[in-house]
Amino acid sequence: MPNVPVALLIGNNVPSIIRPKDIIAGEEDQPYAQKSILGWGIVGTICKTPDSVISHRAISCISNSNNSKVVLNRNYKEVISPAKVREMMELDFDDKQVGVSMSVEERLFLEILSDNICQRNDGHYEMPLPLREPFVKLPDNKPLALKRFNGLKKRFAKQPDFKKDYFSFMKDVLDKCAEKVPMDKEAIIGKINYVPHTGVYHPKKPGIILVVFDCSAIYQDTSLNQCLLSRPNQINSLLGILLRFRQEPVAVMADIKRMFHQFFVREAKIGIY
Repeated sequence: MPNVPVALLIGNNVPSIIRPKDIIAGEEDQPYAQKSILGWGIVGTICKTPDSVISHRAISCISNSNNSKVVLNRNYKEVISPAKVREMMELDFDDKQVGVSMSVEERLFLEILSDNICQRNDGHYEMPLPLREPFVKLPDNKPLALKRFNGLKKRFAKQPDFKKDYFSFMKDVLDKCAEKVPMDKEAIIGKINYVPHTGVYHPKKPGIILVVFDCSAIYQDTSLNQCLLSRPNQINSLLGILLRFRQEPVAVMADIKRMFHQFFVREAKIGIY
């Protein structure tokens, strides 16, 4: 009935308004009446036209005359307070994760890092690998790393610019963020893992290469990432960042070059070299 104006809209966050107190059911496929604190309502088809369906409407009467209308004969005064208005406005802009709890694995991850992370004299942070089990055994995946490296060499031969950017990036990493594995150390079976890597370009930053280390490379059904605990999601939401961006007159944005390469891995007898 498009000629009947809407008098009241009830959101699904107030189910107490439309909670049934009494129900009168008809035959199968017939409409039924339900009573709430607003009065009686009809759910189902109440008109002769097949497309006229009414659902959860509070009514006082249904007339069979030509001017039949579904109306509400009770008056309710809406009380609006500043606190309610503020709560309504902030409801869609809350970046807090309510009800999100960490798993046992995520709690163990934080426990290992909180108890063992330390700051070195040079300012860098050092931490252990968050292994699932201290006596983890990995297969010797050197054949996989060599296969990836041979494919990388072929790409170097076909793309000189890619080779130049790749070598420049890796030289910077090796000079400032890496150390050579001691060859005099006895190789421990199950404790050595080779990480293959490749280079990618950012679509919006042409000419700037990023070398990605693939710790998820699977060899004999095992990868390094599978042996590490999953970290909890503690990244600030973009919505919260944008909202806090407007709180103060000055905002600061920074980019840490080689951020993940600034962390040192603590050497341990039960760890991975």
